[in-house]
Amino acid sequence: MKMICWYLICIALASNSANADQFQVPTDNDLKANYCLAIDKFKLTLESKPKQISESMKNDPNMQKALREDNERIAKAEYDISHLKAYIASRIMSLDPMPLQIAYQSGEDDINQLTTFIDDPQERRDQDACMQRKCNSKIKSEYGKCLVDSISGCSEETAPDRIKAISAKVKSCSDLSWMPF
Repeated sequence: MKMICWYLICIALASNSANADQFQVPTDNDLKANYCLAIDKFKLTLESKPKQISESMKNDPNMQKALREDNERIAKAEYDISHLKAYIASRIMSLDPMPLQIAYQSGEDDINQLTTFIDDPQERRDQDACMQRKCNSKIKSEYGKCLVDSISGCSEETAPDRIKAISAKVKSCSDLSWMPF
C-alpha cells in the first residue's frame, strides 16, 4: 500500500507542478517501466507470502533449495522495483502523468486476467490432463519432477491466444536490460 501511495503522490506532484503544455509524452521505456512496476509489485507480494512447511520438511535438502530460490526471487523483485522506481522518479516531473497511470493500470489488469485464468476450474482440468499426458510414461521416481517441469509448458499449451499474449508481456518484465540505466 505504501508503494502505491508513493507512486500516486509522485504522479500528483508531477501533474500539479507544471502546466499540461510543458509535459513530455512518455517514451516506450517510461510506459514499460510503469507497466513492469505493477507486475513486479505483484510478484513480490506473491513470493513474500509465508510458506506452510511442516517440521519434517524444514530439514529436507530439496525444501531448503526451494526456500533459497524463493529468497532469490524476492531479492530480484525488490531490486527490480527499486530500479524501476529510480528510473521513473528521475523522469516523472516532466512527463504527462495520464499515460503513466494507464500503463501501470494495464499491468494490474493483466495480472488480474492471468490469475483469473489460472484459477479457472476448467483450465486446471486442462492443465492436469496435459501434465498427465506428458508424464504418464515416466518411472515413479521421475514422475514428480516431470509434473513440476511441465506446469508452465502445459499452461501455455492450454491457454487461449489472449492469455498467451498477456503472459508474454508479463514475462518481458523479468529482464530489465531494456532500461537505459
